[in-house]
This record gives sequence, structure tokens and C-alpha cells, in this order.
Amino acid sequence: MEEDSKKKNRAIVPLILLSGGILLAGGLIVLALMNSKKNDQVKTLEQKLTGTEINYNRERDSLLKVLKEVTDRYNIVTAENVTLSDNLSKEQTRNNRLAYNNNAYATREKKYKYDYEALKKTLDENNAEKETLVSEAGSLRSEIEHLQAQIADLDKHNSEQSAVISDQVAMMQSDSSARASLLDSLRREDVAGYFNNTELTGAFGLRDISVPYSRYYWGITTINGYVINNHFLTGIGVGLSYYDAGWMAPLYLDVRYTFNKRKFTPYIFGDSGVLFDLEKLEQPSCLFVNPGFGVYRSINDHLSLNMGTGLFVQRLDERSSFINIKLGLMFKK
Repeated sequence: MEEDSKKKNRAIVPLILLSGGILLAGGLIVLALMNSKKNDQVKTLEQKLTGTEINYNRERDSLLKVLKEVTDRYNIVTAENVTLSDNLSKEQTRNNRLAYNNNAYATREKKYKYDYEALKKTLDENNAEKETLVSEAGSLRSEIEHLQAQIADLDKHNSEQSAVISDQVAMMQSDSSARASLLDSLRREDVAGYFNNTELTGAFGLRDISVPYSRYYWGITTINGYVINNHFLTGIGVGLSYYDAGWMAPLYLDVRYTFNKRKFTPYIFGDSGVLFDLEKLEQPSCLFVNPGFGVYRSINDHLSLNMGTGLFVQRLDERSSFINIKLGLMFKK
């Protein structure tokens, strides 16, 4: 059995080898046929590939050229963009500086406008005050010229009277010793007699002026009295004064001492009395004192102008002080 199997196996092997050889030969033939076809297709494909490669290279060169141009343009635009960014940053910095300066200039301009308006207002007030002072100066100049003319007339009249008196004195001295004695008595000036002094007054307060009747007052007073001698005179004064809080009426004693007579004769005065509140007569009166000094200017033998200033102190609820000014006309009989 084993031998038969071995024989059968030995017979199969050649058959297998023969079949394999035939198949191999057929395959090689088929492969050769396919390879020849394939070579034709490969040549066609290689030609197409070569054309495609040429076209690709051309398109690539064209695209590279375009890309280079785009890249160059991009680089130029980038550089310009950097320059523009720098310029923009500089302009923004400059604009910020200009905005700051503009705000500062606006603030200064506003301040200058305010100062200009204040200066203009002050200038207008000064001009108005100047016009008032010029007008008052003109009026005073006219009054002074008028007074100077009157003084010149009085000096001329006094000179004439002095000449007449001198002649009369010479005549009396030549007559007799009795007449000389009489002349002596006549030459003694007898100044005793009645006088009236009417004054305009005004005052402004000192220290605390917040309480009523302490800020200011103005008014008129008149003194009727007696000339004692060449230096002393005294009298009773009444008047009417308007204060910042109402009307007051002073009643007081006036005493004056006049120095030796000259062109402008100095004097000192002292006033003391009571103030009556005309709106509140039921309340207690207000005491006051008013020492001061001034000068006389004679107009003629009977009339003279006087101007004085002093410290006016009153006591109502609280003590109040004023600097007062008086301008008056005095008549001596």
C-alpha cells in the first residue's frame, strides 16, 4: 500500500511541474503582452506628464513672479503702514498736546476776560468819579475865586479903614493926653456878644459797625451862644441827624477856644450832651461827647467860615465811635 502511494505521488509531481511550467509560460506571455501595452501607455502618460510639467513650471514661474510682486508690494505697504503708524502716533501725541494747550489757553482766556471786565468796570467807576471830582473842583474853584475877590475887597476896605484909623489916631494923639487915653480905650476890642454857628455834619463809624446807629450819620446843627472874650465862646446846640437806623436829635453844650487871629485861625472845641431817638422817644436818651479841632476863615467882621473834625463817642446799648466832619458858617453880632 505504501509503495502504491509512493508511486502515485511520484506520478503527480511531474504533472504539477508541467502544469506549473505551462502556467508560468502563459503568464510570461500575458505579461509580455501587457508590458508592451503598458509601455505605449507609459510613453503617452510621460508625454502628457512632460507637457503638464512644462505647463506647471510655467504657471509656477508666473505664480512665483506674481507672488514676488505681491510680496514686494506687501513689504512696501508694511513699511508704509509702519511709517503711517509712527506718524499717526506722533500726530496723536501732537493732538493731545494741542488739546491740553487749547484747554490751558481757554482757561487763560476766560480768566483774562473776567479780569478785563473787572478792570473795565473799575475804569468806568473811576471815570465817573473823576468826572464828579472835576465838576466839584470846578465848583470849588469858582467859590474860591469868588471868596478871593471878596477877600481882596475886604483887604482893600480894611486898608482904607486902617488908613482912616491911622489918621484919626494921629489926630487924637496930637490933641491931648485925654484924647490919647480915650483912643487907648477905643483901640481895645470889645468882642463880647451873641453868636450863631450853623454847621453841616457827617461821620463814619469806627471799630464794630454791625450794631444799629453805629455805621454813619449826617445832619445839621445850630449853636446859639455868647462870645466871652477873644479866645473863649460857648453856647447851646440843637440839631437833626440821620443815622443808618433812623433819626436822632442832639441837644448839647458847645465850648470853643480860639487861638490868635490870623488868615486861618485854629480852634479847639468840646461838645457834650444827649441824643434823642425821634422814633423811640419813650426809651432812655443816648449820651455823647465830641472833642475836636478846626480852623476859621473870616469873610468880614461878622461872618466867618469854619471847618473842623473830631472824635464822636456815643453810648446807647453799646458804645459807638465816629470820625465826624463839620462845615459851618458863624455869625457874630
